[in-house]
Amino acid sequence: MASPFLLTKRLMGASLFLGALSQTAFGFEAEDVASALKAQLDRQQVELEWEAVRQEGGSVVLEGATAGNQHAEETLPLGEIRLEEVSETDAGYRIENLDIASLSHESDDATISLSGLSISGLILAKDGAADPYGGALRYDRFEVEHAEMRDEDGALLGSVDGLSAQMSISGEDEAMEVVGGAERFTVDMTTLPEGENPRKTMQELGYEQLTGSLDLSGRWRPSDGQLLLDRYALTLDDGGTLVLAGEISGYTPEFIRTMNEMAEKMKDESQGSNQGMAMLGMMQQLSFHRLSIRFNDDSLSGKLLDLAASKQGGTPQDVIAQAQMIIPMQLSPFLGSELTSEVTQAVTTFLKSPENIEISAMPSAPVPFAMLIGAAMGAPEMLAKQVGLTVKANQ
Repeated sequence: MASPFLLTKRLMGASLFLGALSQTAFGFEAEDVASALKAQLDRQQVELEWEAVRQEGGSVVLEGATAGNQHAEETLPLGEIRLEEVSETDAGYRIENLDIASLSHESDDATISLSGLSISGLILAKDGAADPYGGALRYDRFEVEHAEMRDEDGALLGSVDGLSAQMSISGEDEAMEVVGGAERFTVDMTTLPEGENPRKTMQELGYEQLTGSLDLSGRWRPSDGQLLLDRYALTLDDGGTLVLAGEISGYTPEFIRTMNEMAEKMKDESQGSNQGMAMLGMMQQLSFHRLSIRFNDDSLSGKLLDLAASKQGGTPQDVIAQAQMIIPMQLSPFLGSELTSEVTQAVTTFLKSPENIEISAMPSAPVPFAMLIGAAMGAPEMLAKQVGLTVKANQ
């Protein structure tokens, strides 16, 4: 049997070996990872602070973490944040999982609570200036199981369930694709102050509670800054679905970096106005490709017509007739007679038989934002023709 002295010596040797092996396997520094996370969130205008940071094997733990915004005095207490399975590359760090089981923040008039918040495959760039995506937030999946807001009396104002987003990099151009949404949202209109017009109107329409869902998909190509919104669909139960889609270009990593630098300088009040003008100048680097706004009706339009008719002491047909007269008078000076006639016909068709209505702008070639701004200020009718504005119903 080995002597106690020899056994102790072997254990000490094994401990030293395992310690050296651990340093080899997890060669990163916890403080460096935490700093990279802070820098990443700073680029998203979120200020992260913590009381202490420690390393547990391949994980980094932030203790007493808080998050805030440069425009808000209050901070949100996050408690302990665990960055699990950290790996390092020359360009940055990859966090396999970031979990915050639950958090709650109470202010003077409301309490916000989140549960099941997790981010997997989070990428932290060591150098935002050299990042090929301009320091944009990247991850495999983001998820919040449940979020809610309550007033000072504990009444539920609104909630969201199943909020998630999945991100992937694909293709030779290494474009970033995002798919996400919310399985269900709820807004309680009865919690609005008594006598307020929004609460009264919603009650008259039969919407004491608004419920629905959200889904979206989009794509960003850093090489030329193409930003494509394939679909942003907000569905209101027993109401309808609002769908947005669009495309711009010029939103490059360099554009993002410059805008972030300007936002940082705007924290200095003495430079705020100058940077604001510079930001307007930066917007001229963007080009407009297309935009569409579509509403698919599911009884909301009929309810609005009935409500308007009841307030006027008439019928829905009377409201439609009024719309036919008012639209040309209001829009003709801005859109011209031809487009005004198209809008009037589309709105009338939709109101008589509500199915869907769509406003779209699709120029024959991309239009620089500078030209759009100039046309909007000087010749609205020319702008409408320049972007190929159309309005269609029930198609």
